Amino acid sequence: AATPPDPRELLAAIGLENVEDFTRRTARRMGIPFTPGVAILEVRRNSVAEVEGFRRGMVIIEVRGLPVETIEQLLAALETQDLTRGVVVTVVDPITQSRESRLLRIERR
Repeated sequence: AATPPDPRELLAAIGLENVEDFTRRTARRMGIPFTPGVAILEVRRNSVAEVEGFRRGMVIIEVRGLPVETIEQLLAALETQDLTRGVVVTVVDPITQSRESRLLRIERR
């Protein structure tokens, strides 16, 4: 059996270049309300993530309905998924407080 790719590399592969635990401190720094989750700090232009509607400042709060509050929890949840098929994650836009579903996927090579 092939070893699965490193989840952090997977995040970069789909275009989520920079993510971090979304803390109260980060929220203050960004000037937006706090929501426990993983903040998206950078989305690569023309990436799968950008096409799927991920934006800088969004906070990933769930993977397939299960809450994630840290990068470790996010990566652990993604490790069990087939990202070539895509996995539904819930994001919050902290400014509008709207919850939206997005498809996190990688393109087959």
